[in-house]
Amino acid sequence: MKISTKQLTTLSIFTAIQVILLIICMSIPSARLSLLCVISAIHGLFYRAGYKVSHILISFIAVSVISYIFMMNPTTYLAYVCFFGLYGIIHHLFRFKSFWVKQLIRWSYFILALGIGYLILTLLINAPFVSQVSIYLLLAAMIAGFAVFQFAYELVITIVLNHPYLRKLFFNN
Repeated sequence: MKISTKQLTTLSIFTAIQVILLIICMSIPSARLSLLCVISAIHGLFYRAGYKVSHILISFIAVSVISYIFMMNPTTYLAYVCFFGLYGIIHHLFRFKSFWVKQLIRWSYFILALGIGYLILTLLINAPFVSQVSIYLLLAAMIAGFAVFQFAYELVITIVLNHPYLRKLFFNN
């Protein structure tokens, strides 16, 4: 697990930024989804910049543990742990050339995370809004949201990695 000092520093700073953004998610509920999307993109940026998956997983675990200690809202924490935190890793982990295989893996992960999230909301947290909204309407909104999320995710990563200053943050050269 050899890592350069610059990579370690960058990874540590962005791990702290992710924890801060998760804490901000608690205090600004209207920006929760967009902040979780930004947090998810950070792992994808590191993966595209050539960081090892083991280093990115350590960052994910650190953010998960630290945010569990500081966060009072279990739904934001569970959304990060079950979906947004791992999505940046899952999105880039499988290097298949076929567009359809990549999409199949991403949508399978989405369906799995959606199922886990629904079970957590109904069984453990007993969220009242789940029983008030039609499950089909909720599912259609989630599918449309995930399609937009995937497009925006790729767009953000491409823009950040093409920016001259931000590119220097992630790459060693």
